[in-house]
Amino acid sequence: MVGAINLDSPVAPILQSSVTEASQLCESTYLISPPVTFVLATDECHEDPKHDETDDHDGHHHKVTVTTDGIYESVSATFVRSWLQYTFIELLKNAMAATVESNPKITAAALDSDSDSDSDSDSDSNSENAAEPRQLPSLYMHVFDKDDGESVVIKIYDQGGGIGEDFDLESLFRFAQRDTVWDRMDEQQSYGQVRSPLKGLGVGLSLSRWHMRHFGGDLTLERRPEGAIKVRSDSGRRSKWHVLGKGMTATITIPKNDIPLVIS
Repeated sequence: MVGAINLDSPVAPILQSSVTEASQLCESTYLISPPVTFVLATDECHEDPKHDETDDHDGHHHKVTVTTDGIYESVSATFVRSWLQYTFIELLKNAMAATVESNPKITAAALDSDSDSDSDSDSDSNSENAAEPRQLPSLYMHVFDKDDGESVVIKIYDQGGGIGEDFDLESLFRFAQRDTVWDRMDEQQSYGQVRSPLKGLGVGLSLSRWHMRHFGGDLTLERRPEGAIKVRSDSGRRSKWHVLGKGMTATITIPKNDIPLVIS
């Protein structure tokens, strides 16, 4: 470290601690949080031939990004740790909130699972519940070096249903683009504790992008239709691919070494 700047430091430990904190924030609000898993490889399907690397019999074009086992643990970059962790937590908690809110039945079933196991219910109800998934869709994170060797890319994939096509995604990165008002006194809880809201302050994504761009990186959000990407995670069966549902993809780019300081 030089002052507050981490030079050529691993990215994965910050992601892992950010997952822990974001999960705690999500659970304090919803009493549940979705699982989060690192990715070893992705297979993106595009209709546009310019993305072509391989073709299948349906005429779809695929771009496979593969990383070897555990490589994300050694990927390093140069960054301000507090800024990078802030950005990770902001993106993760937003993705977790979207996942929970878009799956009310799974959330209710998971929260009621303990009480349901001790109570009697008719066979029809048991049969119906047994057919429903009991776990929220996972969030996936992919960390890899960019092809040019000068940057690190961190992608966060959620399966929270995405944001409507009529909504301007860029407005999320503008300060004060919220219709909510947060009053600290209104958030007073018992025993003198104050609960920080999970979302809606109107500064999180704005600051996150500013932080990344200030040191030569970037932060973008894009919609992802169902089935647009497959991922192979580092847990469970390593050879098993998972087709992701509809959601959002957040992409963070940060420099590996040289930092072109930007003041704007």
